[in-house]
Amino acid sequence: MQHVGTVLLLLLWLVSASAAEHALEPILTSQSRVLAAPDRILVRFAHPKARQVAEQMGYRVLRDISQLGYTVLKVPYGQVDETIALLRARGLVREAYPDRAYRLASLPDDPLVPRQWALFTMNVPAAWAVTQGSPGVVVAVLDTGVDYYHPELAPNIWRNPGEIPG
Repeated sequence: MQHVGTVLLLLLWLVSASAAEHALEPILTSQSRVLAAPDRILVRFAHPKARQVAEQMGYRVLRDISQLGYTVLKVPYGQVDETIALLRARGLVREAYPDRAYRLASLPDDPLVPRQWALFTMNVPAAWAVTQGSPGVVVAVLDTGVDYYHPELAPNIWRNPGEIPG
């Protein structure tokens, strides 16, 4: 699951960084809210010479995302899936994905969300579309500065009755 999160974060970053330079075209229904570049893929090469082989095959390197180990390749228009299959079949890539952007389907309806600046600083509102919580989840907050009487926290804080202060 962590791998999927990393890939999604990478895709969101990559598309936002290149939005002005390259157009995105919808490849799925408009209801899916998924956009993909028809001529770009993200790859993680299998070995150092794989990049050179890919370039000799006619694929152009647009940029390296060295922090994540990915490379953005320009491929023939509309040949994203075929190119990924070919590179995988030849053993040139460890990973290969279409260059996709995902749009948020919804935001939390909590009126205090605008005050939660950290959510937007970390660019995580998309998590709300995945889950809005569950009573079966217990979160431990190890913080001595918790206001146990805060109106939003008080009904949700459990204190260990066997706790020994100090």
